Amino acid sequence: MHSIFHITEIKQIENQVWQITLKLTKIDDKQLIYLKELIHGKTQNVNQWYRLAKLMAVLREFDHAKEIYHVLLNLLPTTESSKLCYIYNELGIICDETGDYRLALSFYQKALEIQRKTTHFSHHLLSIAYNNIGEIQRELGDYFKALSYHKKTLSIKQKILSPHDLSLATTYNNLGLANQSLGEFATALEFYEKSLNIKRKALSP
Repeated sequence: MHSIFHITEIKQIENQVWQITLKLTKIDDKQLIYLKELIHGKTQNVNQWYRLAKLMAVLREFDHAKEIYHVLLNLLPTTESSKLCYIYNELGIICDETGDYRLALSFYQKALEIQRKTTHFSHHLLSIAYNNIGEIQRELGDYFKALSYHKKTLSIKQKILSPHDLSLATTYNNLGLANQSLGEFATALEFYEKSLNIKRKALSP
């Protein structure tokens, strides 16, 4: 049987180097028993799974993170649209990080599809889905689609965010990149300047 440890502390000791303190669990450890029950679907509280999957992704243990997310997908009912969107989005991010852009696009599109079918959809989640698809399309070289999705992202953000929100700066920058890739340099420059102006205001004392 493999040994199982608790993660008791995580701290960064230098650039890109992290120290993780582990504690060996006992066979009758209550948290270990709880985790086993969770794995077998005997409890509905899956918040710890989300945190663990996110931690694995941060530590670049992508295979472990994907495994946890796929277990969560099997546990969640179809009515949990926001959680399903979150998981598909996270799976897309992992595939993006590992260079599997086609699979990342597939996950992002699933997240978008769920959002569109949801009656009380989240504008925030919808903007994230559009943005992620736009970035993947740019990575794949489909700059017209990238531009289209980033325009949709901008349209949503302009309705729900302050004009000086840093998230808008990111979208303007993405629009600049898409236009630059299409050879629309003057338009790209306009978006870059908008992005820069927001960042300057955010950083000014």
